[in-house]
Amino acid sequence: WVSSPGYHTHASYYINDKAVTVSEYVAQKDAMKKTELKLYGTESNYPPDNTAYSTLSELEAMLPASFVSGYTTPSSWAKDAVDRCFRLLPDSFAGNTRVRQDIHTAATMAGMAFTQAGLGLCHALSHALGGALHLPHGRLNAILLPAVVAYNAKVCGEKYAYVAAAAGIPGSVETLAVRNLKNTLVRLRRELGLPKDLKEAGADRDLLERSREDIIKAASADPCAGQNPLGADPVLVGRILDEVTDGG
Repeated sequence: WVSSPGYHTHASYYINDKAVTVSEYVAQKDAMKKTELKLYGTESNYPPDNTAYSTLSELEAMLPASFVSGYTTPSSWAKDAVDRCFRLLPDSFAGNTRVRQDIHTAATMAGMAFTQAGLGLCHALSHALGGALHLPHGRLNAILLPAVVAYNAKVCGEKYAYVAAAAGIPGSVETLAVRNLKNTLVRLRRELGLPKDLKEAGADRDLLERSREDIIKAASADPCAGQNPLGADPVLVGRILDEVTDGG
């Protein structure tokens, strides 16, 4: 297993088959038994766009992992990784190689955390969209994350507020903290030059419309959706998809 700046280590993976436009979930129970290879010398050569896409994907994974009750190891790893990403990702993207190893470490911590704690709806939708539209997983996570935070805040706003405080994002009350967390994600995405919606990401609009119901069905049935704090109701999943299609 190779861990580059923004690449995670975990016990499952997806295979996108362009011929049948599906994203197949594969669980590899012994994956964590394999040796983790950290290529410390590659950080300076890692493309900025890949750093942005992959590390924001990790940030999405860190948020649900932070929700583990109590002071468990996955929760601790995830909170530390969230803080590192918010503080250091812009510098890493700008080419500051001195912080690349911290981002590298945060990504690895995130992978270990969510292997134990699970993921959520953002990854579920990203898997379904990636299989249908053949867009990069990290880019899709960056587009989806702010909308999914707002969706999940209905049932876990207090936990989002706690994560926001741990990352230094202000908010005197829960609703304000959640709003500031979402806005911080939007600003970070913009600062990194990432697309704000599927239109900017280059999605084929006709293909998206033709595949819409299949995407919603696949996302709702994805194993990650079952790990989401709020149930993946197909109607609400469709609303999120609409929000990120054009102007999310």
